[in-house]
This record gives sequence, C-alpha cells and structure tokens, in this order.
Amino acid sequence: MARPMLFLSIVCVLGACSTEKGVATDTGRSMDTGATAAPVAMNDDAARPQIEALRNAWVDAAGRDDAAAVANLYAEHAIFVGTETAVANGRAAIQAALAQSFPVTSLTKVESRDLVVNGALAYDYGEFTQQVTPPNAPATTVNGHYLVVLRRQDDGSWKIVRHVSTTPPIAR
Repeated sequence: MARPMLFLSIVCVLGACSTEKGVATDTGRSMDTGATAAPVAMNDDAARPQIEALRNAWVDAAGRDDAAAVANLYAEHAIFVGTETAVANGRAAIQAALAQSFPVTSLTKVESRDLVVNGALAYDYGEFTQQVTPPNAPATTVNGHYLVVLRRQDDGSWKIVRHVSTTPPIAR
C-alpha cells in the first residue's frame, strides 16, 4: 500500500506544483534546471515523439552498456533513485551508478503506460523487464516500474530531471 501512495503523491505534487521556471517540492525548494521555455498546452502532441525518441535512446544505450550515453540524456542536476542503488545526484553520479549496474542487468522490455506533457514538464510512467545476473548467482527475470520526469530545455530538447525505478527485492 505504501508504494501506490508514494507514486500517487509524486504525481500529485508534480501536477499541482509546476511553475514556468521550476517545480516546487514538498520542502519548498525549486527544481530549477535552467529551462525557461514558454508553457505549451497540456499533453502537447508535438512533444510526444521527442520524449519517445529519448526513451528509445535510453533503452538502446543501456543495451550497449553505454553508461555515458545514457547519462547524457539527464539534466546536469538530475536525480536517479533505484531499488538497489543509493540516490544518485547529478549526471556524473548517475553515470557511475549505471556503470555499476549494467554488467549485471540487461533490459528485455520497456513499455510506457502513461506519458503526459504539461508545458515544459512531462512524466513518463511505465513497466520494464530485465534480466539480473548477480555475481555467483543464477540469472533472474525481474519486472519493475519506472517514473521519469522530464523538462524541456532552452533549445527545445528534453532532458530527464528525476528518475525513479523500482523492482521487488531479489531473493538472496
């Protein structure tokens, strides 16, 4: 019950607190990534292909174990939260975290369930399946969920600013 409530809380905060320059968080601080693009209509259909292409680029680079290419899809001050990793603050930390996880994981499927664009912010929620092969253990197929928050940059491109990925615990 706690996970659905957390997800609902995140979505509500994102939807209710968006501003042109940043997003207010529950601490009152601003998530300012430097983007100042003019607001666009809710569920801007023109932005959807760009975000879908970014998701595909993420999956393709992850399939090549290219942590640097994946990290370049994130804003400089992005935050990544995974089930088995510490919170990674910033692009360099995200790249380091991905470089550690790629040797033992491989994505087999990523499926977006809900992509919403609201002005300069968007979120993409979906499910993924990955093969996890821990050292000295058999490979396991794991299903998980992700929530990615993106912000339109000054040049019109999109960057990931928040990424939460969760899977059930792996039996050890």
